[in-house]
Parts: sequence; structure tokens; C-alpha cells
Amino acid sequence: MAGDWMLLETLSDVPTVIAIGPQARNMTPLESVLGRNRHRPLIEAAIADCRRTGDPAEALTPARDRIVRVHPIAMGQVHVHGVQVWFGPADLEPPPRPVAGACLGDLDTSVTTLTEGYFDVMGFDPQNRSEKQAIAEGLAPVLPSPHNIELMANAVNPELESTFCGTCLAADHQGNTLQVHYAGRASKETDATGTVARINRIVCTRVQNSPAEPRVGLAQQILDAVAIPGAHRVLINVDTFAVLKWIDTPYPDLAWRYDPDRPESIHPEDAAVARNMREELRTGSTTGVLRVRAVSGGWLRLHASATRFALRDNAFAALVTLTAAPRPNAQS
Repeated sequence: MAGDWMLLETLSDVPTVIAIGPQARNMTPLESVLGRNRHRPLIEAAIADCRRTGDPAEALTPARDRIVRVHPIAMGQVHVHGVQVWFGPADLEPPPRPVAGACLGDLDTSVTTLTEGYFDVMGFDPQNRSEKQAIAEGLAPVLPSPHNIELMANAVNPELESTFCGTCLAADHQGNTLQVHYAGRASKETDATGTVARINRIVCTRVQNSPAEPRVGLAQQILDAVAIPGAHRVLINVDTFAVLKWIDTPYPDLAWRYDPDRPESIHPEDAAVARNMREELRTGSTTGVLRVRAVSGGWLRLHASATRFALRDNAFAALVTLTAAPRPNAQS
């Protein structure tokens, strides 16, 4: 372990290593990292204790000369998404733990629950750290890069009961580029009311695998080249119409952020239009005029044109262009 903290994901039955210090690992078995370390059973027992209780754990070797320290990365004490592990001399203070965090996303409602550690990893502004956010708010630091396509695909349609891992590029609130390594797992969960939902749980940390320069790629260069004043482009989930990522600045006054007091984002009288557009979008593209909720109150009348595309074989998003729609002569 070379004196560094290890980060293990504990989302699957058998924990795997996803980072050692600032270096990412792609779900490496713990036994491969520990090798022939004779204290492996002690380390594994301390990890199991931390997973069970949700509290930090410590254990001394029989000779009391070495110690294992385990710190949970969790959503409360019940759901431990990962653990940070350090093993070294009992009389030596370990180095500071690398920043790490956890989050969960409800794939059916597109609402995310974020921890303080997640905000730290992604470099959020300290003034913008509400626990509940829309998925697009949680993904706001993610940069437009080929590195991040798999992350977006797993935010839309991860394979249930399968753990995934990757590295994405992000920018903190001061514009610094970050490399964020993550592991996640989506599964069906039943809450206290008996409601079953598809929940995506993630643990993440910052890493320094290579120079963190964003590689924009041809697709993003084309998007930048065809930007039109007054038009605001956004990626949405084809199935839920939830906003995933703004390509341009968000449409002014559009209520796209999470607000539990404003559950309906589309005018009730336009529900049939939205359903038709959603069905058309499943086969390629669609256009229409919708009234969507405004932050200032009332409704914005917007023209939306959307084209569906594949993030990967089983995950689809749509690029939507929003412009102001002229009001009809009759009062809406």
C-alpha cells in the first residue's frame, strides 16, 4: 500500500480498489493489491466492520506494531458506498485522506442526493450545495469531453446489478480542470413506503493519472461552431425529458433546477403535446411548442427541436434546441 490511503468501492458484494492515493484503479481485487501481506485477514475484517456499522474502524496487529484504519464514504450510516483504508506503523500518523464522496441518483425522477464529499470532489461553489438537486445540477461541473460519454450513459441507463467504473473531466467553480474517478452500481430499491425505484449509487474521488487537459473533440467543435444567438441547447433524457447537461448557457428564467414545490415542469394543457413529442423522439427527431415553468412564475412559451442519438448501444439522449416561441393571438 506504500503508505497511501486506498479507496475501495463497496457497492458490490466483493469490494474492489478504485484508487490508491492519487492514482486510479479500475476495480482491482484487494488481494491483488495486498499480495502476500500476512495481515490481509485483519484488513478485510476491519473493512467488513466499517461496512456493517457505517462507522470508522481500527484494528491492531497481534504484535500491536501496525494498525489498519478504515473510514466510510457513505450516504448516512446505512448505505456505505466505499471505504478508505490505510495500513501502517501504529506509531505513525497516516497522511491526510484524499477527498472522496458519495451520491445517489433516482433514475426514474432524475433527482440526485449529494454528500458534502461529492461537492468537494467536484469542486462545487460552497454557496451552491443543496443536498437534493436535479441531475443536471449534479453534473454541472462535468466538461464536454469524450472522456465523459460513458458517465452520461450510466446516468441515463446503467445496466442494473452491474458495477461500472471510469474517469471523467470536470471543472471546479473557479475553472480549474479536475480528474474525477468513480465507481457506481444501479439496482432496484424499495423505500419505506414500498415504492420501487431504480437507484444509481456512486462513490468518487479525485485522481492525477495524466495531465488533466480537456480534449474537446470534433463533435463539440461542431456544436460550438453552429451556436446561434438566442438559441439554448441542452441534452435531455429521451425517456424522462429530464435535463442532463446544458451545452450553452441555460435558457433564462427556465425552471430546470430541482424544486420540490414545483413538481410539474410542463403546462398541464401541453401534456398531450409532450407525449407526442416523446414518442416521435424515440424514432429520431421532433419539434413542437411547449409551455414550461418559469422561475419568476407563470410559463415560458418555447419552441423545441430535438434529435435523438446514442451515447452507447442501450443509452440514448437527445440534443434539444430551445428558442422563444411567438405567442398566439389568443391568450394562452
